Amino acid sequence: MRGLVFVRLGRVGGLGRVGILLVSLVALGVLALAPAAYAIYGPVGGGLGANIVSVDNASDEQANAPTTDADISGNGQYVVFQTKATNFFEDDGETQQEKEAAEPPGTEREGGIFRYYRETGGLELVASGNLVLSEGKEAGKVLVRGAENPSVSAEGRYIVFSSAQQLVPRSRSDNTENVEVYERDMDVAPGQAGAYTLVSAQNDSEAPAGYDDSLVTQPFAGGDPGAEVWPNTSVSANGQYVVFRSGELPSSLPESSTPTTPAGQLFVRDLQNKTTTLVTRTAIGDNSGPECGTAVSSTGGESACGANGPASISADGSTVAWLGSHAPSQTAFLPNESLNEAVPYYLWQRWVEPGARTRRVTGIADPEDPECKSAEEVVEPGNPTVTGPCYGPLTYPESSSQIGLNTQTPVLSSDGYKVAFLTGSSLRPNTLKADALDLFVTSMAPGVTRKAGTRELTLAVNGAQGNGTASITSIALSADGTHIIFVSQRSAFVLSEPFPVGSFSQSAQQSELYAIDLPTNTLERAILGAEGVEPNGSTLANPTVSANGEYVAFVSSASNLIFGDANGVADAFTATLQSPTGTAASPANFNTVQGGFSLTGTASPELGLRVKRAANGDLIVLVETPGAGKLTARATGTIATKVGKKDHKKKVVLAHVTGITHAEGTATLVLSLAAKYANDLQKAGKLKVLVTVAYTPPAPAEALADEVDATFLAGNAKRAAKGSSKVKSTAKK
Repeated sequence: MRGLVFVRLGRVGGLGRVGILLVSLVALGVLALAPAAYAIYGPVGGGLGANIVSVDNASDEQANAPTTDADISGNGQYVVFQTKATNFFEDDGETQQEKEAAEPPGTEREGGIFRYYRETGGLELVASGNLVLSEGKEAGKVLVRGAENPSVSAEGRYIVFSSAQQLVPRSRSDNTENVEVYERDMDVAPGQAGAYTLVSAQNDSEAPAGYDDSLVTQPFAGGDPGAEVWPNTSVSANGQYVVFRSGELPSSLPESSTPTTPAGQLFVRDLQNKTTTLVTRTAIGDNSGPECGTAVSSTGGESACGANGPASISADGSTVAWLGSHAPSQTAFLPNESLNEAVPYYLWQRWVEPGARTRRVTGIADPEDPECKSAEEVVEPGNPTVTGPCYGPLTYPESSSQIGLNTQTPVLSSDGYKVAFLTGSSLRPNTLKADALDLFVTSMAPGVTRKAGTRELTLAVNGAQGNGTASITSIALSADGTHIIFVSQRSAFVLSEPFPVGSFSQSAQQSELYAIDLPTNTLERAILGAEGVEPNGSTLANPTVSANGEYVAFVSSASNLIFGDANGVADAFTATLQSPTGTAASPANFNTVQGGFSLTGTASPELGLRVKRAANGDLIVLVETPGAGKLTARATGTIATKVGKKDHKKKVVLAHVTGITHAEGTATLVLSLAAKYANDLQKAGKLKVLVTVAYTPPAPAEALADEVDATFLAGNAKRAAKGSSKVKSTAKK
């Protein structure tokens, strides 16, 4: 059945200059007391909102069922998404015979994983989803579990996922009822050798693992447990390394002839060298083996179990971080710490190093501090305000909150040394925070203690204006370690660093997408609706960000991020970060209208502002600033609209851009007319605008604003922009 058709008002794909529109000067909070309203991410073609990617541009159809996950490639060119939609299959390149083999009579494919190419808007099938009954009383019953939980490599070529479908040839003796992990090479056509590779394979072999299916006590829909991956975090940048977990059944991994390895283990597969390495190992000298069902060991290195939560692998493939239990048998604990093997901890390992040891990412103890002697104790659960060399960064263990960590993934920078994570605890010795998950970042670099390496980025508090107690629910870290993306229903951020800028939801009725720029130390809401209004639906879990933080991909149930969204289900979107402002030397006649001023040593700083026109018709805005800060520029003008038979004039934001200036000097912003107003410009010949620039420095410095008249011209784009400057400057202490 065909899906719902939507009207495409502009090009969905394409990589180009981005201009993000704002709503009004009042919302900016520079000339008024309302909070600022920046949207640092927006669609490729300009404007607020985002670009939809769960769409078939060949037929202008949105997905006819929900999309659940999206992952963006490191270079930002591709987005891989998982959907239940059934209307993306008609032009997937399969022959009729292949379709009939994939869909036996009385069944149909329920969605799957697709790859979207942002430059062309092209859509490709990666692997099909569940095979379900389409007829009879049991219609909708899952017969075979299909592709799910995708992760994509940096160039978009390799995609990792799990599936119960048999995607590679196997011998008749191989068990095909278990879910396995696969990697798809998108450079190889479906049906050709090498299109799919089995990831959950035996060490030094391509043979599938064996699982003890005799322990299955109840049927699982579409396939028995086997191996699994987590979305967005499971593959290295080059596609060579994959981190995966053995599920609820004992297996023969990494290299056993029988399925005697206990369930719940973490492995890394090197697809180039065909090796499978056990990550969850007991520490050298540990004697805790029986708790995992293994024989007593005095040397360590045996299966330690405990991979009971999500895991991530660094872009360079060297490092794995995960949420796991059985931590005391895998890493160092201090006297008087709880040795409860069931308690989950964030664990970290550079698995590629000889004798790789497992380390704790955070906690109440800091056994790695050189000033901490191994015989010293930490008081748990005694006085949480006690400090000392053996005490870690947290007041309480990371899992002590009533909010569970079972679905939380610690995420890694490219080299694996920077880790972002969520916990319900706070930095020691704070004991007053609300019971909610907060965001932290730490350095695992050699020689850095847990206390010195850890930074608190959000803090839940009661009584804050707005919603200050909602948990941060999921996070993503750019490979270069500069940007953190997170999802939360929280609308109040109380820490002075990172500096909150822009507008935050007043109603806090849905989960929003936020971004932290670590180099500029700012925190902002990332996405607004296409008309500058609040998104009317929530951002789902597991957002992703490109390697340099320039592009984000996410799934949202909001229907006002694009025009014409009518399918009524969650869709996958991308948005693009505004490029930082460049710097330019001040022209000789700069600021002549204002009469000139000195940026240094003045009691009341001001902005210098001049507008020129580029050869292509864009407006070039030169802004002289007194120091580092956030810059926003918007061009407001009037267009004619027809309501019935009458013409009405409507004031709109024709262009908008944001940027960062890192020091005193002149910054350059480029205002590009939003694509949806191109016809208005052609009809009118010119559009007069008021260009308003707002400058927001870190607190407590002064926020400033300035404005100047200018004109967008049709045809004769090289004519000089003209106008006089009207200075309005305000200060916020």
